[in-house]
Amino acid sequence: MPIIYSIHTGGHFIHAIARSPLTAREFIDYEISHAIDERIKLPVSELLEISANALKNITTEDIKRVLIRRIEIDRPPTPHRCAILLDSLDDYNWELAKFYEGMAMLHSPERVIVFANAEVAKKWLGFEDFQPGIPDEDNSQYSHIIKKPTKRKKFYKVTNSRRTRGL
Repeated sequence: MPIIYSIHTGGHFIHAIARSPLTAREFIDYEISHAIDERIKLPVSELLEISANALKNITTEDIKRVLIRRIEIDRPPTPHRCAILLDSLDDYNWELAKFYEGMAMLHSPERVIVFANAEVAKKWLGFEDFQPGIPDEDNSQYSHIIKKPTKRKKFYKVTNSRRTRGL
């Protein structure tokens, strides 16, 4: 699953995870799908966790295309805070995330900051107590999966209070 995201606290918090290498199309699809998701309410904060190698197929031109596509949709960008959390600080991931940070700030009402520490990122967003994979008080679950069609794989789904092995 290249990117999954869940919506918490009544639509005010987005938690997104990019675990495997993304294509430009998957990254664009993620950005557009959560930009038009009706469940998201203002004010909103986003935690985007990016694991090592998830960005290896993404270029600065792809980032520019994301921003162009966001402008093309019939909806103004949602002002929000976005914390990009990198679990690998190799030069490529860092430089690409910092490029996105700068481009997003120039072209939209988002405030984007790249972090290497999850606790600091969650504190900046105001969600220090958020625990990934555990539904919050409004019983949110991983609700949107963006992936390319592949053979059926084992994955974990979130149930009321724990992870269980799924299909």
